[in-house]
Amino acid sequence: MCGANKLAALALAVLGLLIGGSAAANPITHEFTARITEASGALPFGVGDLVSGSFTYRDDLGLTFSGPGQARYNGTGLVSLEVAGYAPSSILNELRILDGALDEFLLRTSSIFDSSELRLADDTGTVFMDTSIPSSLPIAAFSSATFELDFSGFGSFAGEIIEFGTPVPEPGTAALLGVGLVSLATARRRRG
Repeated sequence: MCGANKLAALALAVLGLLIGGSAAANPITHEFTARITEASGALPFGVGDLVSGSFTYRDDLGLTFSGPGQARYNGTGLVSLEVAGYAPSSILNELRILDGALDEFLLRTSSIFDSSELRLADDTGTVFMDTSIPSSLPIAAFSSATFELDFSGFGSFAGEIIEFGTPVPEPGTAALLGVGLVSLATARRRRG
C-alpha cells in the first residue's frame, strides 16, 4: 500500500471511530455575558458589573423523576456553571426541564459548601415540546435568563444574562472537521 493510500485508510478509520463515537452524548456548552444584580462578600466585582460565563450540560444525564410536564436528570460532573472565573465545586448535579404554561431549563450544582443555579424561562410556554434534554437550546426564545452562585463563607452573587454567544463546538466536532479536510487534501493530491 503506497503512502497516500495508507493515509487515506488511516483517515477513514479515524472518521469511522469519530462517527461511531458521535452516537454517544457530547457536552453542550453555551457562553454568555451577564450583568451582576446582587453581590455580597469578598468578590472582585459589584452590582452593575458585566461578567462573562458559560454553562455546560450533557444530553445523556440519567432520568431521576418524570411527571406531567416536568423531568429531572442527574449525573455527577455532567453539568457545570462558571461565571467570572468562579465555578462552584459540585457533588450533586441536576438538570430540570419544565414544559407547560411556563417552560423552564434549570441547571443546578451543589456541594457541602458551594451551590449554583442557572434558570432559563419562557413565560409563553412555547420553547419545549416535551421534557427530554434538548440537544440544542433556542436561547433567543427564553424570556428571562438568570443565575446565582453561593460560596459559603466567601460570598455570593447573582445576575441576569444579557447576551449569549454562539454554542461552543466540542473537540469531537473539530476533530471530525479536521479529518474531513485531511481526506480532501489526500484525494486532491492523488488526482493531481
